[in-house]
Amino acid sequence: MLFRSTGSAIGLSAALFADNSLVVMAVYAVVFGFFIGATPLIGPMTWSTYYGRAFTGTIQGSVAPLQMLSSSLAPLFAAWVVDLNKSDLSHGYNLAALTYMGAYVLAAGLMFLAPKPVYRGAGVPAAR
Repeated sequence: MLFRSTGSAIGLSAALFADNSLVVMAVYAVVFGFFIGATPLIGPMTWSTYYGRAFTGTIQGSVAPLQMLSSSLAPLFAAWVVDLNKSDLSHGYNLAALTYMGAYVLAAGLMFLAPKPVYRGAGVPAAR
């Protein structure tokens, strides 16, 4: 997940500073798409590495509603930020994108600080 958040922030920063350049937008599409596309593979591996395969479904099921809520509210937040900046739409879009980029960087930092799993044998993480 650190992989995804870092890559998403890099891709989003390329889009912010593209200045209507087709080449930079292509870089954004490739970088952001690659890192977001890796999520279905890397996400479950991260969950099972930290919490064990026996609890992966339970934990993902508990976290999924929060993920869905944040995913559904994000476009509304962006629209609200753009509406606040009606006089300068470009500033509104950039402000929303910078907010998301900051969230990606914050998430990457928090994941980087997460302690490594401690195993008690047979590949099962020990209780902390």
